[in-house]
Amino acid sequence: MPTIPRPRCSVMRCQHASMPGSSMCQGHAPPPKQAPSREGLRHYKSAAWSSMRTAQLSRFPLCAGCQDRGLIRAASVVDHVWPWRAIGPDAFRVNRLQSLCPECHSVKTGLEGRGIVREYGVRDWTMADYRCQTGQG
Repeated sequence: MPTIPRPRCSVMRCQHASMPGSSMCQGHAPPPKQAPSREGLRHYKSAAWSSMRTAQLSRFPLCAGCQDRGLIRAASVVDHVWPWRAIGPDAFRVNRLQSLCPECHSVKTGLEGRGIVREYGVRDWTMADYRCQTGQG
């Protein structure tokens, strides 16, 4: 029984067959997206982090972001003030922490994507500020 030929690549004048699930051949298709490295996430499963997290939420049980806006809300997320991916493995040893609710943590994470580091109740920083504080630049 004959098979149905695969459609041609959608790039003009290309005669190669398209890849399954794509309109382009292997030579014209964009490279597959790489998942972000999850190497640092192993620190969150350590006993040391569990102890630090419990201590932080015990000392500061309310969300710092909500308190900044005059609201009272329980915190359930312990956040690194300086993004640990930008600092490296030492971020789990020397980084300042803040207690946040999931919504304030999402806002802070979105700001980090634009290069702004928010320490609720204190100020907004940039990574250049971190390098100045630590003498790294």
